[in-house]
Amino acid sequence: MKKLSVIMFAVMTFWVLVTATAFSDDKLIVKDSGGTNTVFVVQDTGFTGIGTPTPTAPLSIVSPISGNLFTIGTTAATGGAGFQFSVPSGGLWNFKATQDNGFKIRDAANSRDVFYLQYSTGRVGIGTNAPGYLLDVNGQIRVQTTVYSSSRTLKDNIADLEASEALEALKTLNPVKYNYKTDPAAAHIGFVAEDVPNLVAQKNRDAVDPMDIVGVLTKVVQEQSKTIEALAAKIDRLEKASTYNQEF
Repeated sequence: MKKLSVIMFAVMTFWVLVTATAFSDDKLIVKDSGGTNTVFVVQDTGFTGIGTPTPTAPLSIVSPISGNLFTIGTTAATGGAGFQFSVPSGGLWNFKATQDNGFKIRDAANSRDVFYLQYSTGRVGIGTNAPGYLLDVNGQIRVQTTVYSSSRTLKDNIADLEASEALEALKTLNPVKYNYKTDPAAAHIGFVAEDVPNLVAQKNRDAVDPMDIVGVLTKVVQEQSKTIEALAAKIDRLEKASTYNQEF
C-alpha cells in the first residue's frame, strides 16, 4: 500500500507541472522553489529550455554558475546542423556537420572556420574550408622537428637526376622576398609556386616542396664539386710541370 501511494504521488506531482493551456502558450513550465525563475520549459514551438525561459534552439541550456555561464543549442543554420556554444564574453562556437557530410568547427563570433574535415576526400583544413591537400593549413605552423617520408617502399619510377636538368632548373629559380596576406608583418624569402621551373613544380602549381629544391641544389653542388676537383688536379699538374721546367 505504501509503494502504491509513492507512485500515485509521483504521478500527481508530474501532472502539477504540466500547464494545459491554449496551443499558443508554453506546454510545460518548471520553476524553482520560490516560483520565480523558470528552470525548465517546453515551448509551443517545440523548443526546450533548461535554465532559460526563452530557448532559441530546439535545445538551449544555460548554466548560471559564475565563470561557467554558457549555452548550447542544436542549430540547422546554412551549411548543416550541429551544436552551438556561446559565452557571455562574446565567444560563439559552432560544431556541426556540413552539407557535404563533413565536419566543421566555426568561430561564429568572428565569422571564420578554424577546422574543417572534408567527407568526400578525408582532407583536413585548418583555417580553410577548402583543403587542397590531406592536411591544408592557412597560416604558419610551428613544429619541434619535421621528418619527410622518403622510403624506397613508398616510391615508383626512381631515376637519377641528370646534371643538365638540375643546372637548367637552378638557372630559372627566382628567389624573392614577400609576406603572406594573412600575416603582413612577417617577412619571408622563397619562391612563387606559379613561377618555378617544371622540374620542381607541383601539379596544381600552388605550392613548392622544399625537398625538390634541395634535390636540385644537391645535384648542382655535386657537379660543381667535380669541376673544382678537376680544376685543382689540373692546376697541381701545371705547377709540377712548371717546377720541373725551372729545374732544368
